[in-house]
Amino acid sequence: MLARINDLGIAVYLPDTIQAEGGAKMSATAESIFLEGFNCAQAVFASHAEYLGVSKEFALRVASGLGAGMGRMQETCGAVTGGCLVLGLRFGKTDTSDVDGKEITYILVQSLHRQFAEAHGSTHCRDLLGCDLRTDEGKRKYKKEDLGKTKCLECVRTADRIVREILDNNPRRGRGVPG
Repeated sequence: MLARINDLGIAVYLPDTIQAEGGAKMSATAESIFLEGFNCAQAVFASHAEYLGVSKEFALRVASGLGAGMGRMQETCGAVTGGCLVLGLRFGKTDTSDVDGKEITYILVQSLHRQFAEAHGSTHCRDLLGCDLRTDEGKRKYKKEDLGKTKCLECVRTADRIVREILDNNPRRGRGVPG
């Protein structure tokens, strides 16, 4: 797949590791949005709203159902799905003649997913938190151990850093956003 994209003359940079300093400004913004009381998906997506040419309010609404692993189902971490929204809005296919948009987006989303899993051991919210938020016991553990300010906040930082690095290293023309 990557060879096909390279043959088309489209540069796709897939870093193997996350640079510690990469995207620090955006990470701080994602972190502050999360600490304001928004969910993990909202924090990551809204931190990139201005860059993507959308309002923060729009980004917060779009990502609102994705927190806690999609509506508290604890599937894929909301920080990762928020990152997928950023990548889709930046690189995604919007025209049937854009034969490369879907493939590029999928490759970049896979890179985000892989790097996040390498950093945290999983992309599944339930595994990351070690409790089931659909139960009273899980909710008590989440609150008692302050998992939002420890585990979730670190997931927000990681996903945002990876997304920032992907954006910084993959300029793409013709997407209706800066770059």
